[in-house]
Amino acid sequence: AYVSCALGIRSIGYVMICFGVVNALCSLLFGSLMKYIGRFPILVMGAGLHFGLIIWLLIWSP
Repeated sequence: AYVSCALGIRSIGYVMICFGVVNALCSLLFGSLMKYIGRFPILVMGAGLHFGLIIWLLIWSP
């Protein structure tokens, strides 16, 4: 609902493509970064970012 309300139904495919590309790049980046800093700091950072995104989406009105 966030994408279709803000950008329109025609943009859902482009948003999904961007999501997939960013997901693949972050997987490669954080997979190699995990060798140096460990798994727990990456999980904490991901949880913090996820929590912040949820709060932002609850506050945001398109």
